[in-house]
Amino acid sequence: DANALNLRGAAYGQIGEYERALADFNAAIAAKPQYYQAYANRALIYMRSGHPERAFADYDQALKIEPRYSAALIGRGNIFRARNNHPAAVGDLSQALEVQADPIAFFHRGLSYQAMGEHAKAVDDFDNALGFRSEAGAVYQAKGVSELALKKYEKAFDDFLQAAKAKPDNFEAWALRG
Repeated sequence: DANALNLRGAAYGQIGEYERALADFNAAIAAKPQYYQAYANRALIYMRSGHPERAFADYDQALKIEPRYSAALIGRGNIFRARNNHPAAVGDLSQALEVQADPIAFFHRGLSYQAMGEHAKAVDDFDNALGFRSEAGAVYQAKGVSELALKKYEKAFDDFLQAAKAKPDNFEAWALRG
């Protein structure tokens, strides 16, 4: 049963049993070649085990089958971001957000906007991400960096304080606040 194999593969992936997870995803895909969720799940395991090229190919395959599958769009967008191809990352993450609002997509798209120097757009995305999880220290820290670039020093100070409160041993947030 492809669905059972995919589910068990996801469980193996969560506990770090990557070889078993890959075996189950491979079997699920063999049983049901159009199973786009299994391709995306296998891609995630490839990413976690240090094989971004294989992950990229699987995200591509998932999107050939289901072009609006947000998990694959987010995953591929993050690979583009890791490769410093921020325009492509923004494209995939924006498509994912058209399908469904997702704090991870907002955060990562914000990081790409930030890397491209589009700090106002980055701040908007970070605010959207914080609407889902107001205690996310990494989001506050990234937002503070963009606020600094926009010369909004008081807002940046507040954001760095929130980042430091979320994770008191975050020395970078404390240093940025200073």
